[in-house]
Amino acid sequence: MNMPINLKIALDNENTMFTHAFFRQTIKISELDEESSTWSEMPTYGFLNHMPACVNGPLCPVTVKSGEITMTLDLSSYKLWLLSLQNDVPYQFEIMMTDMV
Repeated sequence: MNMPINLKIALDNENTMFTHAFFRQTIKISELDEESSTWSEMPTYGFLNHMPACVNGPLCPVTVKSGEITMTLDLSSYKLWLLSLQNDVPYQFEIMMTDMV
């Protein structure tokens, strides 16, 4: 994850459009425990909370109400935290996008 990754996400948008100024996203990352077949949420220490979504996320404005969109996620600015992640382990991303108006 030292490079930007493209994610295809399912969107269920109750609003008509997300715009740049107040559009935020919170990202939760979980890793798979293969022994118990469960996901364990990784601590992100709050730095992936309420990030400006249009800066590091989907192309804005987001007008889709439901369906799939592609977004680019770049976590390379968190190099020290990325070093704590294991290689060759499946990760799950949960992305919550909100308009903070």
